[in-house]
Amino acid sequence: MRLQKASLLLTVTILLLLPIGVWRATGVTFAGNTAGSFEIDGNLTVDHPVPPAEPIDWFSNPFPAALTTFTDATGQTDDIFGSGSKEYDQSSWVCTAGSAPAKDDIVSEISINGAAPVAGEIGFRFFPVNGVQKQFLYADWSRLSNNGDAHIDYEFNQADPSKNPANPNCPNLPIRTPGDFVISFDTQNGGATINVTAFKWDGNTFAPLSLGSQGILWDAAVNTAASTASMSLIQSVKSPATQFFSLR
Repeated sequence: MRLQKASLLLTVTILLLLPIGVWRATGVTFAGNTAGSFEIDGNLTVDHPVPPAEPIDWFSNPFPAALTTFTDATGQTDDIFGSGSKEYDQSSWVCTAGSAPAKDDIVSEISINGAAPVAGEIGFRFFPVNGVQKQFLYADWSRLSNNGDAHIDYEFNQADPSKNPANPNCPNLPIRTPGDFVISFDTQNGGATINVTAFKWDGNTFAPLSLGSQGILWDAAVNTAASTASMSLIQSVKSPATQFFSLR
C-alpha cells in the first residue's frame, strides 16, 4: 500500500472491487449515514446506544476486523518522492526525506481505545448485504491542516518490495503488477467535499473502476472543525486545524 501525502480525520467505508452494497441500520439513530455497517459521520465514537453492536465506528470495542495501522513522520524527516518522480514511471521514482505542505502532511494523531497514536488505519470486513457476503474496506487518516485541497492515494500492490522493489532508489516500495489497484480521495473546501475514485493497474496505466453511487455503494465523512473534541483520545494535537477523515 502506498499512501501519498495529504491530512484531517477522514473515515471512509467502501466495498472494494466487489459488488458494493450498504447496510442501513433500523431502529438506530445517530447523526450521519451508514455504509458497510459503519457510521459515516467523521468522528471516532459510536453514536448510538450499544447494544446493538451495529453499525460500528472506530471506538467499537472490540473492533470486528483486523486493523493495519501506519505512522508517519512530519517536518524535514518525512518520507516523500523526490523531484522528477513520475506517477506512471516507477524507474523515475526517488524516495527521500523532506517536508510536505501542512495540508498534505499525514500525522500520527489518532488513538483508538487508548492505543499509541497512529496516522491512520485500514481494515477489511465481510458483511452481509441482502443475504450476500460482501467485503468492505474501512480506512481513516489524520492530516495536519485543512487549509487547502488534499489528494490521497491508497495503492494496494501484490509484489513484495523485499523481492521486487520499484527501483533501487525506492527499495521499500513494490514494483506494480497487473491487477494492483488504487483508491483515490480528493478533498475540497477543507474536506467538505470528498470525491472517491478507484483504478486498476493494467501494466501501463491505471484504468478507472466503477464505484457506483455515493451513500449506496461507498461513503466518506470528515470533521471540518478542530479535532480535539471528536478525537478525545488523540494525543499531542499539533494544530487546531488537524482534521480526521474516515472512509467506509
